[in-house]
Amino acid sequence: MPAIHVPSYRKQKRSTGDLALVELEGVRHYLGTYDSPESREKYHQLLAEWSAGCAKLSSAVDDTKTLIVAELCLKFWKHAQTYYRKPDGLPTSELQNFKEVIRHVQALYAGLLVLKFGPTAFKAVRQRMVEHGLCRNTVNRYASRLKSIFKWGVEQEIVPASVWHGLQAVSGLRRGRTAATETDPVRPVPIVHVDAVKNHVSRQVRALVELQVLTGARPGELVIMRATDIETSGTVWIFRPADHKSSHHGFDREVYLGPQAQALVRNFMETRPIGSYLFSPIEPSTNGTRLLKGIADRINKPICARQLENWASATRPPAIGAPLKELASLQQSQNGIRINSGMALVLIFGAGLTLRLHASYLDIVR
Repeated sequence: MPAIHVPSYRKQKRSTGDLALVELEGVRHYLGTYDSPESREKYHQLLAEWSAGCAKLSSAVDDTKTLIVAELCLKFWKHAQTYYRKPDGLPTSELQNFKEVIRHVQALYAGLLVLKFGPTAFKAVRQRMVEHGLCRNTVNRYASRLKSIFKWGVEQEIVPASVWHGLQAVSGLRRGRTAATETDPVRPVPIVHVDAVKNHVSRQVRALVELQVLTGARPGELVIMRATDIETSGTVWIFRPADHKSSHHGFDREVYLGPQAQALVRNFMETRPIGSYLFSPIEPSTNGTRLLKGIADRINKPICARQLENWASATRPPAIGAPLKELASLQQSQNGIRINSGMALVLIFGAGLTLRLHASYLDIVR
């Protein structure tokens, strides 16, 4: 772990008497007479506040009367980028959620004084979200995050507490009493639909699908499964994901693997080095191998629109196959498309083999 630099207690010479100071994030804070007990006490106070990550130090100029909404959002965003992170340092999905909230509030009130941002302005931002087609549940969640931005500002002593208390008085949107759309509840996928896709995915994805059915685990938990995360001493194995949805709350997560789930996992454990992920995305599927052979046979040969559509349908996820479908549409007005042999065609991705075509590598034959 890298050493933390502690700003030093410094002296500034003056003809009227030396002053003590400390520089925090490029800002000089004067502490009084150098080497006096009062200046030493003030130094340790500021250092403690700075170490705690306070956005406003006790010696800073009171800017609560001049702070605008855009400045508050910027300060909060800098905090969120370091706070909303997983143990491995990767950002959580909350960052994107707050980014959307900030985008809506700044579209209307970027230059408004924070002091003047009350329930009326809050409801105007919320109405903008409704008009942009967000459903009621999403609007309520975003509105709650907007309140939390002002709550954070109160905690940092840069937003008056009265502003946040005013926003707390605004109730959430109620079902049937708002113009916001309602969404259907998320239902379990019919098992017949699950069974229908098993023969159309790679063995890795098929195993993941079957494990979800058997254990009820989240996809994000299963894709990071390693042999070192599984306790195999008992009749029922216990899988403890290294990261999960509630890990930041300090909760433990256990997924129990019965005989059928054990059989699925054992097939991948036997061929993996210790500590590696069981379901590797770089392993080609049988379908992917056939697709690769079909591409190799057609290097520098004309490709018909139908073939492009077939390749697009064979790629997973569908977004990767989108360029191929677009090329297939273009092909309707062309004589053929030749693929340059220098193309980096093959990308092993998730469910199996996918393709990535770049326009600069395509030679359109007119």
